[in-house]
Amino acid sequence: MGTKNDPGAHDCYAAAHPDEPMFILLGRDPVAPLLVRLWAELRGEMTKGLPTAQRDEAVRCSDVMHEWARDHGKTNQLSEARMRLVTFAKRAVEQGIHGYPAICPECGGDFYDGREHAPTGCNNSAEGT
Repeated sequence: MGTKNDPGAHDCYAAAHPDEPMFILLGRDPVAPLLVRLWAELRGEMTKGLPTAQRDEAVRCSDVMHEWARDHGKTNQLSEARMRLVTFAKRAVEQGIHGYPAICPECGGDFYDGREHAPTGCNNSAEGT
């Protein structure tokens, strides 16, 4: 886990390519602990069998961010962020997110226009899109 004064072992700023986009989350943001934990879990699922030092650091960072926000009076905001994440995730699966597709409930394929499941709307069907 890094701070401004102590970047840590997995310093994304130092590792970034000169033109690589990045986004930094701060401990004061009550959404940050959830997003960092979500990233760690998703990366863990995608990289099974690979070294986990970066993922483990992200989990620790998420825990420290949560404690920091709680210790700075953001307990209610942390709870609200958690509730909103659940609502957002459900909507993302059902409807998609700003250019990212919804997920077909039958095959797991992409739905770009929110249609009900149909062979022509299913990327995994024999007919495709």
